[in-house]
Amino acid sequence: MNHRNNHQGDAKSVLSLVGTDTLLNDNCSLIFEGHDSEHACQSLESFIHNEFPHCDEALATKDNAEAFPLPQSLMRHQPALLHGKRLATGIGHGKLIEFSYTNLNLFATEHCDNGHARFHNAHQQVINSLSETVITAIQQEKDIITAHLAILNDSSFTGSISDLLREHSTANAILATFEKPVYWFR
Repeated sequence: MNHRNNHQGDAKSVLSLVGTDTLLNDNCSLIFEGHDSEHACQSLESFIHNEFPHCDEALATKDNAEAFPLPQSLMRHQPALLHGKRLATGIGHGKLIEFSYTNLNLFATEHCDNGHARFHNAHQQVINSLSETVITAIQQEKDIITAHLAILNDSSFTGSISDLLREHSTANAILATFEKPVYWFR
C-alpha cells in the first residue's frame, strides 16, 4: 500500500502496481501472503538490492550519424525525412503509416459473443508472436518485449476486458478497461 495516496496494488499485476502511483520516497507497506510468500519476499529483496539501483541507468544507444544515407534516386524526390533516436541495434522493418484519430465507436455494433472469442484469439496470437520474438531478441529488445508480455498476461487487465465483453463490443470493452483506475483488485 502506498501511504501517500492510500492506493493498493496486487504484485502479480504490473498494471495494478503502476496504478499505485508510487513515487520516489513514498512510504509503502508490502504484505506477503500465501504458500510462496517467503520465496517472494527473498526474491524482491534480492531484486531491490542487486538490480533495482541500475534500472534508471541510461540505455546504450548508437549515434544516429551511423544511419544509412538514402540512395540518390530517392533523394531526388526530396522526401520529408523523420529522424528518431534508436534504442536498440538491428534493422526495423514494417509499413510506415500516419496515425490519426480513429473513432472506435464505429465498431460498437459488433455482437458481444463474437467479440469475446475474437479478443481471446487475437490476445493469444499476440502473446505467441511476442514469445517467439523474445527468444532471439538482444537484451534491450528482450526487456521491452518482456514488459509488453507482462501487461498482456496481467490477469487484472484481461479479466476486466473479459467481464466487459459480456455487455460491450471488443473496442468499447478495451477502452473501458483503460479508463478504469488500475489500482483495483479482482
